[in-house]
Amino acid sequence: MGDKGTKPTNPKDAIGFTKLPLGNVPDTAIAYMSLSFLEGALKYGRFNWRSSGVRSSIYHDALKRHLAKWWNGEDCDTVTKVPHLASVMACAAIILDAELCGKLNDDRPPQAPMGALIDKQVEIVAHLKELFKGHSPHQHSIQDKQVVVEKPVGTVWYYNGIRMDPQPTKEEADEFNTTTFGTPMVPKFIQDYSHLEQPWKHIV
Repeated sequence: MGDKGTKPTNPKDAIGFTKLPLGNVPDTAIAYMSLSFLEGALKYGRFNWRSSGVRSSIYHDALKRHLAKWWNGEDCDTVTKVPHLASVMACAAIILDAELCGKLNDDRPPQAPMGALIDKQVEIVAHLKELFKGHSPHQHSIQDKQVVVEKPVGTVWYYNGIRMDPQPTKEEADEFNTTTFGTPMVPKFIQDYSHLEQPWKHIV
């Protein structure tokens, strides 16, 4: 019996604390995966892999395709509208479920010590960071604008499809370059327009 005014701990609380905490999984993951599994159910039938079985390589490749599309800026499949990350989770879930049910054809390549290889690179990573610690380049991301410049037509200049009339001054172009690339000079790796009369006006 606890002190007056307090309630003893429910015995079920203590037991439940030791069990698998399914509540830690965000429901957003379940909701998004449901879309991918609905797509699969409509095309192939629900839980088809538990009957027919699956190969690891097929779902590994599908997972990587979805992840690559998402990583490169495509959030959802252009045809189904299902988020690519939902399909990534669904692919992994099917592999795990098929393995549990004895329906996984594990055709992964022969084992390689990738864990040790990755861990070993820590020294080189630290070396590179120390070597270039004085550098502070702009790290480009999806937040950066992709600037596409069309070739000039007569005396009219176009930036990303927008007509620049009148032509920008060199100061305006330098300011634009500094804002976009962190330098008034367009980096050589973008494109070399040194053969043009005013190369600073060309940005791609």
